[in-house]
Amino acid sequence: MAIDDESEDNDIDQIQKKKLINLQRRLVDEQKRVQAESEIKTRKRLLLGKILTQDARERLERLRIVKSEFVEQLESQLIDAAQGGAVKLPVNDEQLKALLTRLESNKRGITIRRM
Repeated sequence: MAIDDESEDNDIDQIQKKKLINLQRRLVDEQKRVQAESEIKTRKRLLLGKILTQDARERLERLRIVKSEFVEQLESQLIDAAQGGAVKLPVNDEQLKALLTRLESNKRGITIRRM
């Protein structure tokens, strides 16, 4: 019986060690992911600082409160356009408002028809 107990204890220890190693790996992976996201946000913020004037950045931050996904997409489009030379830098508040107006007018409205 004592040998069986030792064998079970060893099995339990092995299982606990595997779980601990797995948990540590997941923690390291999560830390790497968070660090990568942080680096991306920092680079994006620096690029937008070069692309947009202070007023335009403030407008985007206010808009982010209401439409965060839309602002994320717009920021990516602005970065792409700036890197491709498609916009004159820096983009001021008036240019940003015109762009926002164009993007809003391109959206489809939802219509409900009764049958």
